[in-house]
Order: sequence, then structure tokens, then C-alpha cells
Amino acid sequence: MPAIHDLLADDKRMALLQELVEIGASIATVEAKLSLPPGLLTKWLAKGKIKPRSPYRQLYMLYRSYAAEARAVAESTQLSKAPGAWLEKNTSSKLVEPVEESAADLPTITQQTNNNNLGAQAVLAALACLQESGVDINEALRKNQVQLAIPKKDTPQ
Repeated sequence: MPAIHDLLADDKRMALLQELVEIGASIATVEAKLSLPPGLLTKWLAKGKIKPRSPYRQLYMLYRSYAAEARAVAESTQLSKAPGAWLEKNTSSKLVEPVEESAADLPTITQQTNNNNLGAQAVLAALACLQESGVDINEALRKNQVQLAIPKKDTPQ
């Protein structure tokens, strides 16, 4: 199994990591391009969130910085295409990201947004997409950043 020290010491692979993350590539794509086993980068990043003064934290902070570039480009694009929507989303109270918040905005699946009666497969597909993009589903659910409220079907009396 690859070691995090090997990745951090490899300038070419770190440059590729930076390039991929800055253009918004998914974690699964980054892992594939870096020849890492599926899920390994996600595990390393999760460790980096909780282990200060470790190589995992170093990787986590670099990854977060690279992802910020992708977000900045996306926000700039959104601002130019729909300034009103951008301003509504980015009020002065939201300009500074709290330390504990996730790097990405997390969607919510609630009764209101589930008017299309998403089936279990659609919900699982959405969760898989979130996980592939680096969201720790269990942590997000614990922090109520992703809510699943699938309506129960009425049973005939």
C-alpha cells in the first residue's frame, strides 16, 4: 500500500494532484490518476482533518487550498452568469468559511426537495456522488449537513 510520505515527497505526483484538484476533478479521478487504491485519498484526508501536526494534516491543508482554487473559479463563473444568485448565496455573513465547515456546499434531500419521490436507488446514487467528491457521509449526517427525509409511501387501509 502506498505511504503518504511517498506522495508528499514526490514533486511530480504532488503537482498532478494540485492540477487535478484545482480543475475540480473528483477524488476518485485524482486517486486513479495518482495510481492510488480507491478510497485511500479519502481516508488520508479524513485523518488530516483530525490529526494536527501530521503528514495527513499537511496533505489535507494542501488539498483544501487546491480545492479553494476550483471553488474560486466556479464562484467567479457563477458571479458573471447570475450576479443576483451569487450575491444571495454570498452575503457578508457567509464570506468567511468556518474552520469546522466542509469545503463543499452539501445538498439537502428533504420532503420539500423530494417532491419527485426519489427512490432508494436515486438517493444512493446521490450519496455515492457526494462520497466520490470527498464528502464523509457519516460525518455530514452527524453534523446535520446532509439530511435525508424520504417520504414514506401511504399504505392502503
